[in-house]
Amino acid sequence: MADLGIIEGYFGTPWQWEARTEVMKFLSQNSFNFFIYAPKNDKYLRDKWRIPYPAEKIAELYKFASQCLVSNVSFGIGLSPLQLFEDFNSSEKSYLKSKISALEQVGVKELSILFDDMKGNIPDIALRQAEIINWVHENVKNCSVSMCPTYYTDERILDRIFGQRPERYLEDLGSNLHPDISVFWTGEEVCAYEISAGHLADVNSRLGRKVRLWDNYPVNDDKKMSNFLHLRSFTGRSHQIESLISGHAINPALQPWLSCIPALTLKDCYSQKENYQYMKSFYSACDTVLGSDLSNHVKKDYLLFNNVGYSNLGNKLLSLRSKYASIIGKPAEEIQKWLSGGYVFDANLT
Repeated sequence: MADLGIIEGYFGTPWQWEARTEVMKFLSQNSFNFFIYAPKNDKYLRDKWRIPYPAEKIAELYKFASQCLVSNVSFGIGLSPLQLFEDFNSSEKSYLKSKISALEQVGVKELSILFDDMKGNIPDIALRQAEIINWVHENVKNCSVSMCPTYYTDERILDRIFGQRPERYLEDLGSNLHPDISVFWTGEEVCAYEISAGHLADVNSRLGRKVRLWDNYPVNDDKKMSNFLHLRSFTGRSHQIESLISGHAINPALQPWLSCIPALTLKDCYSQKENYQYMKSFYSACDTVLGSDLSNHVKKDYLLFNNVGYSNLGNKLLSLRSKYASIIGKPAEEIQKWLSGGYVFDANLT
């Protein structure tokens, strides 16, 4: 079965360490074998990446890395060195080398350099990024290296936001990257409805390697998506793409435990192959993650959560709050918080 994992690549408030650890352990028992810590608002990984982590943060990372090791989960960190490719000079190399050393001491088994959500309309950006990634590959000691391109999908919204991509960006990137570097890709769109074998074969040809999927479901971190709880099963992903990818990472929702419901259905999609039934898998995942009482309620209300959304619940909101208020447990608390507006988008956390 394809390597399955989590990549915390969302904006907004990061998960608490306790929840992160519990979810990692739970998913490790359900065929997920890697976990990449990369929340966008961890300033030490993004806008202030040159600044060393404080001691208390290092301790948290080390503890989590140790727990991943015990659970046979490969622990990774996603570093987003903003605009590093504009001037990769000796000073920047020194900062980067110090960061790499500190992360390896924590116990990182995979270092992912993430160039997503950065300005990219530089003619030779592919060559610049390949130089950085290859340099990182040469300077790590005990971990693998992966990367996310600035243009990580063919969808043209990235060109409107981050500048027009150079022609043959993927081809130039792939032909200059060390063959051991895996490259993340989200599909034909940022949030792909379907990831087809035909599309993956095309992208693999351009990159000269199998892509590693960065699946932007069930993530719900922006102004529009935070209005919903993405609970439904994975669809539009066939087990037949397994031979065309080097791994499948899902970008989870702001709700750690509720993210486990679609995660379990992705495992079913790959393991059950032609026998996969997405609604049957959804019901089973609800029972496993939520317990019978909460599961029965969610099976009845999931379309309100998944399709209608918090701001459109109207007069149903009070009755839903009353229904879920008395249920105990971490998943129930996430639903209660969502019904109280606790996950409303905050532009200050982007």
